[in-house]
Amino acid sequence: MAKPKKYQEAEIPAIDDALGITEEKKKEVEEGIKESFGIDDFLDAHRAAIDMLEETDKHLEEYVSEYKKKKDDREPVEAVYTLKIAILLSMAKRFHPLSAYGKKLLDEAALCRNEFERKVGPLVTRITENNIDLFKTVLSEDVSEDIITGRISAIGAVRTKKKTAYGVGALAYYLDDMTGSGDMVLRVKWLFVNRDFRERGVADHLIGEITGRAAKAGVENISVEFPTNVDDRNVMGYLFGTWHFDLDSGLNPDAVMRVGDVTGYGKIESYRKGAEALSSLGKKGGLLTVKKTLRGLGYSGYLSDPDLPDDYIDQDLSCFVSTGDAVKAILLAHRTPSGTVRVDHIGFAPDSEALVYNLVSFFVGQAVMICEDDTMLELPVEMQEVGELIEEICPKQMGQYLVAGNLTKPSPEMDFTPEDIDELMAV
Repeated sequence: MAKPKKYQEAEIPAIDDALGITEEKKKEVEEGIKESFGIDDFLDAHRAAIDMLEETDKHLEEYVSEYKKKKDDREPVEAVYTLKIAILLSMAKRFHPLSAYGKKLLDEAALCRNEFERKVGPLVTRITENNIDLFKTVLSEDVSEDIITGRISAIGAVRTKKKTAYGVGALAYYLDDMTGSGDMVLRVKWLFVNRDFRERGVADHLIGEITGRAAKAGVENISVEFPTNVDDRNVMGYLFGTWHFDLDSGLNPDAVMRVGDVTGYGKIESYRKGAEALSSLGKKGGLLTVKKTLRGLGYSGYLSDPDLPDDYIDQDLSCFVSTGDAVKAILLAHRTPSGTVRVDHIGFAPDSEALVYNLVSFFVGQAVMICEDDTMLELPVEMQEVGELIEEICPKQMGQYLVAGNLTKPSPEMDFTPEDIDELMAV
């Protein structure tokens, strides 16, 4: 028998188990669909949506005119416009949002939103440092900081209640080029709607908005991940499933460990040699080294932003390895508002990847000396060597099971055009 690898993947639960779906419930739903929803029902539902859309259009100007007379309450006209948007998005989802017909409907929903915003006020807005307080009820501290620093981007939904506009929902995301081929993936990092404004189509509006924007920019691969231990995992699974995301269970690729669970001190001391804390250069020297190193390695992300706070990078936990005056490898760590210590970047000069052992060992060793035992450490595991090293120094890791979803273009036979739909509806 071959010797097993030290670093082994955890057993990942099936997607039904991850979402908490029992076999009995699954059979009940499948049978219900077979019995009550054939192709004729499908087309009838679409015809009903078209009829509702036409009826809604008849009342738009009436509500706009009424709003212009008073201008003290936008809620009635907002309700009509958001209803029209909800109808358009439901139609896009029915046939697939990234089909030619689906993208046309997403464009129409965006035009409807633009019309409302020209006449009344914002429905969806980019979340920035200037307006983020409006969305404090729908963002965590860590996500808020990531938005402000530019680590991720976000859009927020605005809705009215009793003549007051509130930030009621937020979707945070970032673009990722994992393969280096230029084929970007839009990764949804966060989606949350204020409980007082749920069941009003807010989450669908945010997903539809970001899907439409991505498609117009040529990005036709959208992914989402959420933990299996959240209370709303069934709702999240259903929500993204209706948008044609293919769902599966998985494991958080990042290593997560508690400082008090680290045990491999001998390995840490052996591997950390050669690495130095940024703080050993003094505060200004450390900042200058980060700036020069990132520029030399061709990094152009948020960590190189001149407006990034000087104390964002924890210089006691961040480290580098140099040869003479040349930095060969660097690890940059950050303490999030929630107290987690997160490795935000690991970079190498050409042919210096083996120095990852020195960097990671130094980082973990410093955390053991500086941080409380309950402090959580997060490290990206993009190399198997990193996973094996972490397994050696902290066998008791805190892995997190996830539900992962992916939305891509439909197959050619399902990529309906507007002309295809007209032909179907004429049958």
